[in-house]
Amino acid sequence: MHKDRYDYFMDETYNKNANKGFFIVCLLIIIFFVLTSITYALFNIKYGYITIENVSMQPTLNPTPINGSDGQPVQDSVFIERTTDVTYGDIVIVDRSEETGRENYTVVKRVMALEGDKICLALLPVGEAGEYEMRFIRIKAGEDIDELIYTGASDEHIIYEDYIKSYLEWSSQAQRELYGSGYYYDAEYLENYIEKFDTEIIDVIVGGQTFKLKFFTVGSNKDSSAPDQVFCMGDNRLQSEDGRKTGTASQNDIVGKVISVVRNGNAPSLDFFSWVRVLGEYLRLIFEEIIAYFTV
Repeated sequence: MHKDRYDYFMDETYNKNANKGFFIVCLLIIIFFVLTSITYALFNIKYGYITIENVSMQPTLNPTPINGSDGQPVQDSVFIERTTDVTYGDIVIVDRSEETGRENYTVVKRVMALEGDKICLALLPVGEAGEYEMRFIRIKAGEDIDELIYTGASDEHIIYEDYIKSYLEWSSQAQRELYGSGYYYDAEYLENYIEKFDTEIIDVIVGGQTFKLKFFTVGSNKDSSAPDQVFCMGDNRLQSEDGRKTGTASQNDIVGKVISVVRNGNAPSLDFFSWVRVLGEYLRLIFEEIIAYFTV
């Protein structure tokens, strides 16, 4: 009789402990999912994760896309910071839905100029041996300059862009002579800016030769309802439909700027470690936010 009571007591104790352990495990799982959901929601307020689906930013993005089982290229992914506060050289995601009529249509480009900057895209004898190369020329807003003298590859106005895909190809294929001037401009810049809007002639001096080039002022063709215009281009100049053709964009249309790149980030079936890289960047950004919070 005593043994039966002992066994009954032990069974009851075991069941209570088992139920208690099961409850604790369930509680921990619930807490984990709640914290994960909150973290994810807070993360997406400030950051975003986007797959890049074209080659307009080669070689910076999608330099060597790999093909999936369906033959379609698997592209790089990027983490972005959701902000409209951008500056020169930032790679940004721009919402072009309104002008294209396509819902949630975005493009990825590099910020080249801001509101009030004077810009030009022209062919100049700036190569090492005096070869003609296409260059982006920028005079920042507020700079009172009516003459530019080329000082070499590091020139702050006649800019050498070491990130673009093939200066040689861009320079040799993207030319068009401005009627009667004898100067060559980027064809799309010529067609969509020089021939459509008011421009300002500024002397650009290279190797003692003076080029009277036509500059467009960013935002000069917009009214007050479209403030803070930016001019953007893709790094792959020959395969990028960008600001040269589509015009400038308002900073309000900028979804965010790229802060991290994950090569072939959406290809776990082809690259087993792609998900590790994505998770690693995700955790790194969260960790940096935690450090910044406690530092403040």
